[in-house]
Amino acid sequence: MGNVKSYSIVGANLVITETLYWTFEANRQDAIQTWALLNFDESSITSEQLENLVSYQDDADFEIEEKQGQKQLCISTYLDQSEYRIICDDLISETRPYNTAELTEIILNYKLHSSKDSELIYKYSSFLERLKIFIENERVKKERILEQVNESDLESVLKSKAKLSLITQIMNIITEFEHKQ
Repeated sequence: MGNVKSYSIVGANLVITETLYWTFEANRQDAIQTWALLNFDESSITSEQLENLVSYQDDADFEIEEKQGQKQLCISTYLDQSEYRIICDDLISETRPYNTAELTEIILNYKLHSSKDSELIYKYSSFLERLKIFIENERVKKERILEQVNESDLESVLKSKAKLSLITQIMNIITEFEHKQ
């Protein structure tokens, strides 16, 4: 059970590369499963179906069957409930570690996602800082209004007290969030 990473057609042969694990460990000796389908029947699967398998990002189940002297690689996907049967004369399977190109691609993807994550964190942090400044200004305004008014039963005083209470709660939530990081 794994994830179809890529495929290639070389002459009359189809080669499918499957990643076996969801977690990345660079030194894992059984990270990749390669399926070489020798003299495969091109009518048993289309390029579009192979592209669907590559773009399918969840587990797929691989089974080998033999019928009437021909071998079949059956690939079943769970979420979209598709089944692909690829007929061939012979089938060679090999388990291997990551090669240099695959490791480079993984590292570049991690670097790209790390850059995007850093940019997103910066944007959220910037938003939080602006929000804190706005809330602090609102808190100061409400406190000044309350200091200037002597009567405590006026509607504007009650609204200011309620807003000040809400602003204080929001500031406490933001402060608590910042300390958890």
